[in-house]
Amino acid sequence: MLKNNIKLILIFSFFSILLVFSYIIIENILFSNQAKKVALANAVNKTKERANVFNSFISKSKDMLHSIQELDSFEAYKNNQNVPINNLFLTFVKIDSTIMKLKYIDKNGFEQIRVDRKNENTEPYLIKKEHLQNKSERYYFKNSKLKQANKVWFSQLDLNIDNGQTEIPYKPTMRAIMPLEKDGEFNGILVINLFMENFLKKFTNAPLYDFILTNDKGEILLHYNENKNWGKYTKGAYTLQDEFPDEMQNILNNSVYQTEQFVSRKINKHLVVILQLNKKYEQLQQQETYKKYFIVALLTILFSMLLSIITVKILQNKISLIKDKVNLSLDRASHIAHLGFWKYYTIKDKITWNKGVYEILELDDSTQEASFKKFLTFVDKKDIQKIKEEYKNSIKEAGKYFIKYKIRTAKGNIKYIEERAIHTFDKKGNHIKTEGSLYDVTKLTLLQKEQLEQQKMLLIQSKLASMGEMIANISHQWRQPLSVISTGATGMKIQKEYDMLTDDFFYNTCESINENAQFLSQTIEDFTKYIKGDAKPIRFDLKNDTDSFIKLVDSTIKKHHITIILNLKEHVKIKGYPTELIQCFINIFNNAKDALIENIPEEDERYIFISQEVIDSKVLITFKDNAGGIPEDTLPKIFEPYFTTKHQSQGTGLGLYMSYNLIVKSMQGEVKAQNITYHFNNKSYKGALFTILIPIEQS
Repeated sequence: MLKNNIKLILIFSFFSILLVFSYIIIENILFSNQAKKVALANAVNKTKERANVFNSFISKSKDMLHSIQELDSFEAYKNNQNVPINNLFLTFVKIDSTIMKLKYIDKNGFEQIRVDRKNENTEPYLIKKEHLQNKSERYYFKNSKLKQANKVWFSQLDLNIDNGQTEIPYKPTMRAIMPLEKDGEFNGILVINLFMENFLKKFTNAPLYDFILTNDKGEILLHYNENKNWGKYTKGAYTLQDEFPDEMQNILNNSVYQTEQFVSRKINKHLVVILQLNKKYEQLQQQETYKKYFIVALLTILFSMLLSIITVKILQNKISLIKDKVNLSLDRASHIAHLGFWKYYTIKDKITWNKGVYEILELDDSTQEASFKKFLTFVDKKDIQKIKEEYKNSIKEAGKYFIKYKIRTAKGNIKYIEERAIHTFDKKGNHIKTEGSLYDVTKLTLLQKEQLEQQKMLLIQSKLASMGEMIANISHQWRQPLSVISTGATGMKIQKEYDMLTDDFFYNTCESINENAQFLSQTIEDFTKYIKGDAKPIRFDLKNDTDSFIKLVDSTIKKHHITIILNLKEHVKIKGYPTELIQCFINIFNNAKDALIENIPEEDERYIFISQEVIDSKVLITFKDNAGGIPEDTLPKIFEPYFTTKHQSQGTGLGLYMSYNLIVKSMQGEVKAQNITYHFNNKSYKGALFTILIPIEQS
């Protein structure tokens, strides 16, 4: 007991440690990134907020340009430059300290008015006329000619360029540009250059995140690492491709794009903002998580050890009670299910039975010692050797043990048993134990035997039902041969009486009589085989079997003016019951024949198509007619026993049922029926299609 207690404590302790590690792993997988996920989810809102702030900032310049454009004094100035308007431009710039420049450029690209401001905290001033520049080659002037007049558009965020040189230190700027028109033609532009440096410092301030701003070409404009700012103006320019080699196209092509590492959003068609978690913040979060893991793990292990000691003491009493209940439940289950369980231990050479085995053997004294030798005394003598060999072979092959046999119980009752077992082996492959079950299948076995007898009776009934028609077929087939034999014999007799019998006529007539006699003999033999049936499955030629079937129904075919279209394969041999298969063919043929007689007038074409085809390791046999098909409501029922649409005097409802059983159960095949529409000789027909699929070699 002490050894078992120590085992339980060790198991409980190990489980506790495993529980702790499971918690750590689950916490690490599911929850360790929770803060990161929340921060990234928040980054989606942050990028949206940044986009709104940015667009709100630049929209002020848009409103200002519209205000200037709508001034009557500015309109007068464009028509006559002697109108004083410079001070008005200066006043507009003084209103907003974020304006770096405000200028009017005429249709030829020359600055006509320009107000500058060096920094956001300085006063603006007018540029003298002699210092005004030609901007006709600047991209924003050229692009404005292609833009809609009187509608503001914005240039890309860029560094300010003056007299063809990038200003040092860098001055980030963005231009709001309004193309002007006169009489429907381009008439210059109004331009506002915005100071972007201070705005961008506030704009990019996000304590939890590393901020990146890029343009639509993937050129880095602002980077959380200042050394990578304005990459295109430095040697070895640092681009978005360098930062996100696998994600660049997704970032540029999607209005919002999110991964487990970052969130990107297009501010406008030229700019994309990217937020990713600050790496220092992630490291601090990781350190805090490890501390939490250590504290939780330590407390959990200590608590689990204490709990395990208490639990072991409680379980000692519970286990014995549970064990008794389990055994009792197992015995009850065995009794209800007619099951018995046994175990055999190789090293101890000991076998144990549960109560179910004693009940199956009908031993009153369940205290009687179990042994394999004693069990064999109940087994039918014919099965003893089979059991021993099967058991040894299953151990030798390390496979499952399964066998059926008959026993005579202690009270003399006959029972049928199914026995199953599995073997256990050590690492070296030595057999150490076997666990098995006995299942009393007496009722099932007797029921199966009864069903088998019923099926035999049904087959006989089905044959008897069709024998009348077979006999009619034979009598019809015999008429012509008997007539030939009678005419030949009578002719020879008359010619002999008148001394006119020649050798040629004699031999020819004898040959004819012999041929027709052989035909009669073969017909009797085919009919005898059909009536007798096959006791065992044999290999047979499918085409020959089909030819025999055709002979048996030949007179019916002629009588009802049915055309048979054959497409048979030579030398296809299958294993099964040839005469029973003929019966199946006859049953299917009779159903088609009856449908043709009922639905197709005698003067019209009545067709039955029979084909055979080898597909892989199976042969496909089809029967097809042109009788209009089977009613859809009865189609699913046609293989059920005693189901028939005919009058009771015309059919038993057993033919197709027996055909189904023979093909599916005896020959391991498949059979199904369906309605089809097809074409033959340029005409469309509808009828029933019976499909039979039989393995060429059954197991």
